[in-house]
Amino acid sequence: MDMKQDPLSGLKEDLVKQRDFVGSRAPVYEQLLGYLTTLADGPLAESLREAWHDRSFGAYYERPLLMLASLRDDVLAEGTAHPLWTALGTGTPDSSLITYDAVRAAFGGERTRVWQNLRSRFVQTNDPSRGVSWLWPAAVWRTRSGVRNMTLVEAGTSAGLNLVADKLPPMWSGAHGSELTLSPLPTITRRVGYDLRPLDVRTEGDARWLRACIWPGQPERAARLEKAIRTYREAIRTGERVETARATAADIPALLPRPAADSPVLVFQSIVRDYLPAAERAAFEAGMSQWLQSAPAGSALWVELEMTQESHSDLPPSHITAHVRGSDRLQVHTLARCEPHPQILQVDHTGYQHFLKLLEASRL
Repeated sequence: MDMKQDPLSGLKEDLVKQRDFVGSRAPVYEQLLGYLTTLADGPLAESLREAWHDRSFGAYYERPLLMLASLRDDVLAEGTAHPLWTALGTGTPDSSLITYDAVRAAFGGERTRVWQNLRSRFVQTNDPSRGVSWLWPAAVWRTRSGVRNMTLVEAGTSAGLNLVADKLPPMWSGAHGSELTLSPLPTITRRVGYDLRPLDVRTEGDARWLRACIWPGQPERAARLEKAIRTYREAIRTGERVETARATAADIPALLPRPAADSPVLVFQSIVRDYLPAAERAAFEAGMSQWLQSAPAGSALWVELEMTQESHSDLPPSHITAHVRGSDRLQVHTLARCEPHPQILQVDHTGYQHFLKLLEASRL
């Protein structure tokens, strides 16, 4: 979606679509989005147009979620003095305070933090539960292919919290309580994340922004985030080699370490694709395929956790796919379906078995 001509093009429809999606998941946001649909088409239109005049957006949910997170960040920063604190700042949100006038005031011109967020911030959730997208394939890689050490790279790393997912308490299982292979893992010799706008959770402003991107009334997600922030900070403090660097998605493939039999590399991403402009996405995917094709068989994996392209399905809306170089060509296999913040994986047994055979055939 190209917003360069008018950054508000399609905004009303996106807000309505996001409100329908939110529904019972976050009643406070459902109510808030209803008022924002009216305000964005009226009193807030020119201010939003000015704030976004040099920005473009991709997925339909990007602008609605940015508006919600920008407001919630202001609430969390101001604390109990903010008039919407009880509605958006506590663990038990109270929707009775969400009125048209209250929302209009919360986006008033004097609310400089809200408008600065709208101008410069980006939705960056990267829930720590998404770490399963590399933990599971890495453990399988270790047990089936004999990989004993590896470099771990995250594309679209946000704050890098998923790079230390192995240091968090296990939170994942297969459907119906079946076990996933999550250990033993290869020794991780280096952890690096690339992002156009990497966050640093050692600073309070960036840590608070991640908190703001979590929806009110989701205490489990909030608790996971706090645990991940503490774990990341402790990993850095104790000398763990964790790095984040600034890079566009299209540039990432050229920055990746060169895989070898004695230095394998696993690259993963989680909910990145839909945020990329079409040209940048195509360049990234072409570069990743070329990088994987040039690697010795068995020395590199590229794993994605992304939203599916299906418009309607009774299955979970995300899938984990693995790109593997076989003996003669690249192969892509779906390993599982899951929620965007996964804890239960519905294993795709056909794709998973193909993945296992590829790993075993290229045993190092």
